[in-house]
Amino acid sequence: MMQATRQVRTRTLCLQHRYMAKMVQDTRVATPHPVSRLRKAEPRIYDNDTPSEQALRTRLDKDYEWHHQFWTQNNIAFKESKRKFINDYYTENPTADKTQRLPAEVMARFYKSFLDTHRQPHRNYNLEWWQRSFAQLPLFAKAHLSRFFANLQSK
Repeated sequence: MMQATRQVRTRTLCLQHRYMAKMVQDTRVATPHPVSRLRKAEPRIYDNDTPSEQALRTRLDKDYEWHHQFWTQNNIAFKESKRKFINDYYTENPTADKTQRLPAEVMARFYKSFLDTHRQPHRNYNLEWWQRSFAQLPLFAKAHLSRFFANLQSK
């Protein structure tokens, strides 16, 4: 009896491992978006996807779009603020050499001021990100279980 249980458990783990390896192997990662700098993971869509896997993929796409929108807005604001800061610096320091990069100490002031002014949106983003990530856990579990049982039925 003990031997049979061990064989079933080993077979179960092997099926799960093969499924996870295939899922990761078949996922394509796109090049970074030019503004948001995010890479979209595009899992392969199979003909025999379970409804749970389709629901998970829909949720992941929706969450990616949310991330993309936030980081696009953030990066545009960052570039605009940086451009304005550099222009203001050269206006205040007309003798500064414009062919050289600004000193690290000067840029550190900019980075600190940018992060200070955007502290609340970043905090809200992190809280929302955690909520979305935890909301994905049941979907991942359901998708993996549905694929596991679908694989058992096909054997």
